Formats: sequence, C-alpha cells, structure tokens
Amino acid sequence: MPILYFAILTQLHPTLIPQVTLTNGKKTVIFQGMQHVGSEEFYKSVVYDLEDALSRDYVLLYEGVKPGTPESEKWFNAMFAQGKNLAEGYQLMGKTCGLKFQGSYFQLFSKDMAEQKDRFINADVSTLQIKQRYDELVRSDPAFAQAMQQRQHKKEESSENSVLNSMINGIAQGNEKQQFITGILCRGVMTMSMNQDKKDKKDEMDKLVLNYRNEALANSIMQQPNSKIFITYGNAHLPGTYQILKEKDPNWKIASVKWIRTIDTPKEYQKELDLLEE
Repeated sequence: MPILYFAILTQLHPTLIPQVTLTNGKKTVIFQGMQHVGSEEFYKSVVYDLEDALSRDYVLLYEGVKPGTPESEKWFNAMFAQGKNLAEGYQLMGKTCGLKFQGSYFQLFSKDMAEQKDRFINADVSTLQIKQRYDELVRSDPAFAQAMQQRQHKKEESSENSVLNSMINGIAQGNEKQQFITGILCRGVMTMSMNQDKKDKKDEMDKLVLNYRNEALANSIMQQPNSKIFITYGNAHLPGTYQILKEKDPNWKIASVKWIRTIDTPKEYQKELDLLEE
C-alpha cells in the first residue's frame, strides 16, 4: 500500500515548474525553472526550448557554482555535499530515483559553449565568493551565525553511515525489483517535498544560497548587452530574482507562464507498475 500510494501521488499530484517570460520593454528574459534531478521528458523539453531560443539569437545565462580555491572547494563540498562532489551526489540520486541528472543533457551544448563563450554565460558565483559571503554573514548577522552553529551541531549528531543511509544505499545497489521499488519511494518523497508550501518556512541558509546568488543573477541580467536572454536556474531563484529586477526597474513584468512536469514514472518501469497495481 505505501508503494502504491507514492506511485499514485507522483501521477495525480505532479511536480510542476514554470517557464516564465519577463520583460521591461527593452529586454526579454525567458526564465526556465530547473530541477537538478528529474524526468528525461522534462530535460528534453528544456533542451528543445533552449535550442529554439538560441536559433532566435538569445544568450543563455545558466546556474553552476564556479570553482574557487582548493580551500573553498573543500569547504563548499563539506558544507553542501557531505564532503563529496555535488554533481556526483545528484547523479547518484537520479540513479536511485529512476530519474536523470540535468548535467547529462546540457553536455549536448558543450561544443557550442566552447566556441561561443559570449552566448553561454555562467551567471553564478564561485565557491570562494560563497565562502567569503558566509564568513561575512557569520560576523554581521547573529541569526545566521546561530543557525549555522545549530546546523553544525546537527551534522555532528547524525552519522553519514546511519542506518537509514545504509539501507537506501543497500537497496539502490540491490536487484532490479528492489531498485524498482526504491525508485517509486524516492520519486514519491521528492514529489511530496517539492509540492510543500515553503512560503512560511524561514531558512537562514537562504541568505547565502538564494538571496546572494539572486543578486548576482539579477546583475548579470541587467548588465547583459543582448536584449534576449534565456535562463536555466533552480526554480527557487525565480521569485527573489524577479523582485530584485523590479526594485532596479519597476517596468519589469511577467508576460507569460508555461508549466512543465518534472517528475514522472520512467517508461521502462511502467509495465512493472501496471503489474503492481493489479
């Protein structure tokens, strides 16, 4: 029953992410909300829209924390990826959930990105800049400093080799049937998490991972000489970035919105799911 519940939840209450077109009368920005791990169909849809935009002379601003110093790289991975490479963590999550990692699909543009650097622009900050902003907030913002102390305390209390993590890793490396069941549970939990209303949940870490990077993205938009911009960034960055743009120029407005489903049952699992429901 729990397996069926999560399978039905994913289908009946899908996670949707918007593609929003913004304009201030001078520039047009297509902001494609992203999810690091999602269904193959979602990424194919994004790639299609991006290729279409590039054919119409848009430039791409994309997300991806840039390398810093060896010390800041080590700090960043310890802070946000339990000491591991963040991209590798997303790839493992995708494999466990029966989904895909977004980086796999954007490799299609690697040649164009190398040859047309002025049209493919990483608008994110570096690990060194994030570390410097973190240290600044710890010194100047008591609420942030206290939250980071509590975060560190919780990390020390929870072992990376916990029973839950060991069980998930064991199932993910199990036989085909076990991986199938794990995928259903994983997609269901992701759907529940993504669909939760987080508006009233204040997280001090947002000052670093959202607000600070939103400022960098908004500045890149305003400074970009091209009047047509396509953006692929985490969906959570859209509200804050739009607010900053409005503060800089009240003429910014939402011209249109298109919703895209990000999590679905992989086609190769559909037959097994039908048998399970029977």
